[in-house]
Amino acid sequence: MPNQLAPFNQYQFDRCMQWLISKHGPLDQFQMVKLHVLTDFCHILRHGSPVIGGALMKWDFGPVIPEAWVRLDRETTDFQQGSPGCPFNVQPTQGNTREYSLPAGVVVDEDEFSMAETRAMDDAWEMMGGKSFD
Repeated sequence: MPNQLAPFNQYQFDRCMQWLISKHGPLDQFQMVKLHVLTDFCHILRHGSPVIGGALMKWDFGPVIPEAWVRLDRETTDFQQGSPGCPFNVQPTQGNTREYSLPAGVVVDEDEFSMAETRAMDDAWEMMGGKSFD
């Protein structure tokens, strides 16, 4: 049984999360992976295709696209090692939660997204209600 409509697009994941952070402030990794799933879900319902893509898997606290989780871990390591071009600033918070924010000077251009994509991201945010899932 297929579990994805499109392969995971890490560039699109980063762009979408940067857009959500620019609108709503820092997000933790749990919020980001849930927003990914909800954004794709909302866009699929209206347009038949995901915004980001990836293979959906059942995890203990709900569906996740593992490539997104791995991507966030890799970005955390890159940021801690001072690698240039990291798309997020990463700060530890409570427990195993990390907070992701935009690096200084990064401006997200809403015109890079279609109206359908921004609507799907807005709908995902509304569905999640700003909750964290730590």
